[in-house]
Amino acid sequence: MKRSLKRLSILSLCVTLMLFIPFAGAAAAPTLTQSIGIGLFGASGLNTYLQAGTGTVPWTLLAAIDLVETGTAANPDAARLEAIKSKLSGSSARERISGYSDNPIFISMVENRMYSLSRIDLIMLDYSRVFPLASSAAYYYTDDYGAARDFGGERTHEGIDIICDKGTPVRSVCNGTVTKKGWLTLGGWRIGVEDENGVYYYYAHLSQYGAFEVGDTVRAGDILGYSGSTGYGPEGTDTVMIPHLHFGMYENDVAFNPYVFLRQWEVTVQPPAIVYNSRDEQLRKADTEGLRECGTPDRGVEA
Repeated sequence: MKRSLKRLSILSLCVTLMLFIPFAGAAAAPTLTQSIGIGLFGASGLNTYLQAGTGTVPWTLLAAIDLVETGTAANPDAARLEAIKSKLSGSSARERISGYSDNPIFISMVENRMYSLSRIDLIMLDYSRVFPLASSAAYYYTDDYGAARDFGGERTHEGIDIICDKGTPVRSVCNGTVTKKGWLTLGGWRIGVEDENGVYYYYAHLSQYGAFEVGDTVRAGDILGYSGSTGYGPEGTDTVMIPHLHFGMYENDVAFNPYVFLRQWEVTVQPPAIVYNSRDEQLRKADTEGLRECGTPDRGVEA
């Protein structure tokens, strides 16, 4: 009897492994219980998934399947996502996943991933969030996340520079708590807010602060300070760069690209009264004054 039970246990283990092996080829593949971090998508992965998603096949489903099968979400292949999408049919997520694969472990893993990814949707599609500058402000920005920077050593740009006039009010994009405030060599006068999800929002190069101190609770739209050109030197350094807001987002002290989030929050309010047609328009004044545009800080110097 004991031998029969032992054989049955071994057989069950073998069947389980056979089911799991096709989707665990990469040693670095995340486990079922590992949470999905926004930083997992690298500089542009999230945007690729968002563009591939549709009303019937949400990006979360495509990303979940891709992640389970490949073990990474940093560099998704657009053609591969289209191929996955062509195989998904049904009126519910479970039907689509089951039609794609009848492997129960695969189905469970994909559903778990989708649940984790829904947290990102909450951050991006939460209409209580606002763009960091008011709709009446004049500003310009592009996706310059990851651009090379050399002040303080070779590094990459861990945020988005929103070019605007000095003194433009800077708003908290979300409800949260002020966790950082003060001078940084790279960031100048900066302030940081952490939301209920543990995501950290970083506002740098300010000319002035608002009324909030570390520990204070803020709501989306509250004025945290005013844009400027401080930083890249000892406390008080100003005018080394043109006025702008450096906006960064971090999860577990790891930066991720906030561009897709900014674009989403921008359309939840009326468009700005003035938007520069090109960066050259905003740089013109700086060029005549001999100023240069500089990079912005990573969060590592805050520790």
